[in-house]
Amino acid sequence: MSFTTRSQRESLLAWTIVALAIVQVLVMFLPNLGVGQTVAVQAEAVRTPLTPAGWAFAIWAVIYLWSFLYAVYQLLPGQRYDAILAVIRLPSAIVFALNALWVVAAQLTGLSFVTVLIAAAELLLLIVVLFNIQPDAFVLTKRRRAFIHWPFLLFTGWISLALFANISSFLAFINIRLFGLGETGAAAVLLVCACALCIGVQRQLRGAILYALPVVWGCVAIAAANVQHGPHYWMAALAVLAAAGVAWFTYWTRARSTRLRNSPWRG
Repeated sequence: MSFTTRSQRESLLAWTIVALAIVQVLVMFLPNLGVGQTVAVQAEAVRTPLTPAGWAFAIWAVIYLWSFLYAVYQLLPGQRYDAILAVIRLPSAIVFALNALWVVAAQLTGLSFVTVLIAAAELLLLIVVLFNIQPDAFVLTKRRRAFIHWPFLLFTGWISLALFANISSFLAFINIRLFGLGETGAAAVLLVCACALCIGVQRQLRGAILYALPVVWGCVAIAAANVQHGPHYWMAALAVLAAAGVAWFTYWTRARSTRLRNSPWRG
């Protein structure tokens, strides 16, 4: 009886993940039905030096597609009782739900305190998912990494940077100066904080390239936007430096991790 109940619960959760992976995409089209404004319009209304160029948001297509592939993979009969999936199913389902909620909130209220809270909760759960996968990351088959690990690396990397861009937009929306700094100075502080967070997470991930890629992508897009809309050349330079710093730290951490794994003195 207990086994049957558990099986039913796992099956329900697996199907819920598929549904939420689809819902987080569908809610983007609510403005077409007259509900709110698109996230792009809302973001443009409170553009700050930490807002990336519009083309950067194309990364969402990859994130959504990979999220859906994960959702389908974890639904397969052979994956129903997988130990890793058993741990990450619930937080991943909540991540998809929060992401859909963030989109709806942004469409209806703009980049507000509510969207900051949702993004923070989403990032926390994404990190929980990754840290639950990480102990087995290097022994997973390439196929399992592609469907279980890599989607969340990409997702977490983007949200790690997007959270601080959201904070910057919210501060601009309510016209509050961070530490008494101007808009560009505040954006610079937030960018440094974002990079510090990314480096901290990357250290635990041992140099995951797919975590670093969206961070570097976002920083380059921030630099491009500051040249195009500012122009704030020193902010653009800082964004390029941030991208280079994250890329270098990823390379260094990855190389160090490889040396340690291959060391004859490894316990």
